[in-house]
Amino acid sequence: MSTQGASAAAPPPPVGPGGLDPMEVWQSLPPLMQQAFEQQDMTMLEAALSHLSKDEAEYHMKRCEDSGLWG
Repeated sequence: MSTQGASAAAPPPPVGPGGLDPMEVWQSLPPLMQQAFEQQDMTMLEAALSHLSKDEAEYHMKRCEDSGLWG
């Protein structure tokens, strides 16, 4: 019996509706945003976003949407 098929390439990582890998996006989030998501705390998320520039906040939230972490 051959084991060649068993060592085939790993399946592609899961992707969200916008084509981004949720784990990759998660790892790129600022720690305060990660904590807010873990606790499912909107007030904490708003506070975390308020510490970022408008462009940074929009960037991270767009990536969260595109990966399926948000929305």
